[in-house]
Amino acid sequence: SRFAADYVDMEAWEVASFARQRNIPVAVVKAVSDRADEKSAEDFAAHARDAATNCAQAVYEILLKL
Repeated sequence: SRFAADYVDMEAWEVASFARQRNIPVAVVKAVSDRADEKSAEDFAAHARDAATNCAQAVYEILLKL
């Protein structure tokens, strides 16, 4: 609720929690690669490609600011 998130990613939370306990900086970038509907199998490759492209762009933009 603090960030008005639409969902919580349990795996990313575990990674972040582990890193925080050890004072390790971490950033997690993830994307949804399917729409969880009847067309998911048909469109999976396109959605996965788009998700990977969007994640790569996000990471690139973050790195440029360092």
